[in-house]
Amino acid sequence: MKDMSNKIRSVGLITFLVIFSLLVVSQQALSISPTPSGIISNSGFESGTTSWTFYTNGTGTFTAISPGNEGAKAAKIALNTGGTNIQLYQKGITLEPNTRYQLSFAAYSTSGHDMSVNLIKHGSPYTNYGLAYTANLGTSWQTFTTEFTTKSFTGTANDGRLTFRLDPFARAGDTYYLDDIRLEEIQDVGEFENLYQMFMRKSLPESLDKFYTNSSPEIPSSEWVVQMFILAGAFDGMVANIQENDVNNANVSYEAFANEYKNISKKVPEWKGYFDIATVDKLGEDLKTNNPAETFKDIGTIAATCEKCMGDRRAQVWAKYYWRDFDTVEVNGMEWKDAMITLAGSFGGIGANAAEGQQNETNNSFNQFNALYKDFKDACSNCHDTPRYYYVSDDVFTRIDQMGNDIITGDLQGAQAVQQELGIQCYRCHVLHMPAEDMKDKMGK
Repeated sequence: MKDMSNKIRSVGLITFLVIFSLLVVSQQALSISPTPSGIISNSGFESGTTSWTFYTNGTGTFTAISPGNEGAKAAKIALNTGGTNIQLYQKGITLEPNTRYQLSFAAYSTSGHDMSVNLIKHGSPYTNYGLAYTANLGTSWQTFTTEFTTKSFTGTANDGRLTFRLDPFARAGDTYYLDDIRLEEIQDVGEFENLYQMFMRKSLPESLDKFYTNSSPEIPSSEWVVQMFILAGAFDGMVANIQENDVNNANVSYEAFANEYKNISKKVPEWKGYFDIATVDKLGEDLKTNNPAETFKDIGTIAATCEKCMGDRRAQVWAKYYWRDFDTVEVNGMEWKDAMITLAGSFGGIGANAAEGQQNETNNSFNQFNALYKDFKDACSNCHDTPRYYYVSDDVFTRIDQMGNDIITGDLQGAQAVQQELGIQCYRCHVLHMPAEDMKDKMGK
């Protein structure tokens, strides 16, 4: 009886994973409860300096200026003199004890001098509540992210104070900029939910739409992508020339790269934080003065900003502008969603009937699953011009054939083992496509 119960639980888990990932996903279905944006008031300084307090024992000013990193405004702190206590803070932060949080913000300083961030008790003895972080600022917008677990209090605390301290780093004449401050509770969720949140947390700016007006899943195209290829070609050519010690051509390639880089940086205003103009200008100077060490340092810095942009946005862009909408796809005359539910039902029937030792019923479920699975391969091939390892590759069909043979020969335990392998492979496909499809719904197809 114990062995049978374990089999049923195993089958139930696989069936649940498959059905769960097949159905249209909602935030409620995922049990995602992101911390409300109100945990930090006026987080993007769109309401000016409201909810924020600036203090310095030197002299300086705190204002909200336009444009911001991604929104309309950002905080600007201009220091006329230095000081030993310079901070911008917000009090009244509500926190839960022994809880994981993520803090993210965008910042830079005109000198590249750093800042520290702390979350403390607002009032003596100013106990640290778990966050002590130093941000290595540059001279253009960068986004910083850190995680921490609250400590030193029990019960809900309403006296948290998020503090951005500029001392001891700041000097007279420095100007600091700060924007997009987010403090969110980290939910203990699985791979699927994490991916969903990654897609949904950051929305794509509407200003990007005009570069994809003629793109479709059948004919993916974009003015933006074309310019990115031009940019990459100039960058690669410059690096190759530098490695070959071809100074003249390196400078020619640099000019082409710098012009295209600055041109692209203006096209999507909300993404200006991904472009490090200051380092690109510095690269030009270091090339002219033949400073190899600084030149390669500059190249590494620029490459890192490009990689961050692609890491943050590439999957979203492909999901919104290139991937076909599932509600337009049919599988052997059935709508995609209905076909997926039917597939999941037959797949679950294989496991459940095998666990019960019912060979004929297991074989019936397998035959239905096998036929429909082949139809899905045809449907997937409409978009994928090459097989996907974890869904429609020959290897997957070899395993399906093995499962069928196990059922015919009465090896139902072997069939269950193969079913579990296939369940994980299906899950890997859905974990990518379903969040993307839901994101398209949220963003507008």
